[in-house]
Amino acid sequence: MSGNQNIQPKTISIGGVILVNQFGDSVDLSEVFTTLYLQESIHSKFVSGQIQIMDSLNLLRSFRMTGQEYITLEIAQFEGNEEVSKDSKITKNFRVFKAVKEQRVDLASTSYTLHICDPMLMRGLKKRVSKVYRGSMTSILANLMVDELDAKQDELDLFVDSEPKNVQFISPNWNVNSVLEFCKDNADISDKRVAYKNSFFLFSTLTGGIRFMPLHEMIKLNAPVKFTYRDRSSIDSRELSREEQQVGLNTQIIKYHRPSHFNTLRGLQNGGFASTLKTLNPVSKIVKSSVFDIDKHFSETRRDHVSGYHMIKSGPEKILKGKMLQDQDVSPEVVSLGEEDGLNESHNSVVKYDYLMPHAYDNRKKVDDKEVFVSFNADNNENNCLQRRAMLEQLQQNTVIVEVSARSDISVGTVVELDIPAAEVAHDDGMMPRDEKTDDRYLITDMTLEIGNKDFSKLILECVKESFAKPIEQVKVDDTPTRGRRA
Repeated sequence: MSGNQNIQPKTISIGGVILVNQFGDSVDLSEVFTTLYLQESIHSKFVSGQIQIMDSLNLLRSFRMTGQEYITLEIAQFEGNEEVSKDSKITKNFRVFKAVKEQRVDLASTSYTLHICDPMLMRGLKKRVSKVYRGSMTSILANLMVDELDAKQDELDLFVDSEPKNVQFISPNWNVNSVLEFCKDNADISDKRVAYKNSFFLFSTLTGGIRFMPLHEMIKLNAPVKFTYRDRSSIDSRELSREEQQVGLNTQIIKYHRPSHFNTLRGLQNGGFASTLKTLNPVSKIVKSSVFDIDKHFSETRRDHVSGYHMIKSGPEKILKGKMLQDQDVSPEVVSLGEEDGLNESHNSVVKYDYLMPHAYDNRKKVDDKEVFVSFNADNNENNCLQRRAMLEQLQQNTVIVEVSARSDISVGTVVELDIPAAEVAHDDGMMPRDEKTDDRYLITDMTLEIGNKDFSKLILECVKESFAKPIEQVKVDDTPTRGRRA
């Protein structure tokens, strides 16, 4: 690794790791921590982390630690000229809430791990609200963050307006975290040309602030650099400008693996491809059915997805069976046994039941009058909740985890380009086979910044390919080998 000029062994500068207890005592842990982990995710409202400590001062006793302490971190990445970046500095305050895995190392020292979280997480568990909320889910959620969790207004970064703007609901003595979760799960948007309706996420970032935004807005945000798995050990990055991102400093993928390429059984069970919503109107006594079909959905919203095309073959599925191989030079014979509903046509695989109560929050005399305030499930006549269910499932289907040098300018909820060449033999002209369905764009959903005190630091990105760049039916491939062999 040290021989590769594209990777710096020490990429992160530690400004301080300040521990403060309830008695006002403070100490800098910069010299006693061994590894620091900071985690953010689009599925988590608040940033969290762990700090591994090698302690010869017995801080657990001498510092009177009870899990009510605070840790302030300041870190930044080195620029190419080995100066600390001012634009990507991270300064954040955390709450210590757990100490685990204490082990005696020798007579004079012990090791343990401190778990930390954003103080707003603890604050949201302490407070409960019994209140009627009106407005858009975005405005309600923003006011909750400021009024109940003491968030600063400038921390609310990229808060996208949701619709409708005349929602009303009652918080029945929920804690604040539960109300935030409710707002996030039910923040609809009326624009028909979006990747998925009801696709909002509430999450915190280390480099930015607290974000509340839908999937189709995330795909407009691009990571500042591209990463590649190709060997570049012969390239001296010191001779390159920082604008040459594809071969720039600390943009090489050290290693990667794919936890999942696809899981159609899970997708079928969770409504990832098709589902049905049956809604009862208790006033008119009418049950309305609405269906979700991923093929039809993508045909209407293609430009708003990460790449553009869903990742299954739509339409009826052939029931096929292969015969045993008879000739080594001829592909095995295939027998067709009929057809069955395709994944996008299996609307009864998931059926959801709900109700729609018109005028639940006003005193209009006629049912067909325009409502002053609508309930949170006002759009249950459509398949908004089904679209959210499908979106969450698609974000679990095709995932890749890459490990790169530590950086402090990357955040979740952005799209990154990953150049990962195929694991195949090159063509006769030396060119690698090209996967036409993949355009190298991935959405970053989870991120772990791992900082070693004296060792190599790294950034672990969990990314998802939410859609393909080309319909699977149009992808051209080389002739399929008649017999699977290692090339």
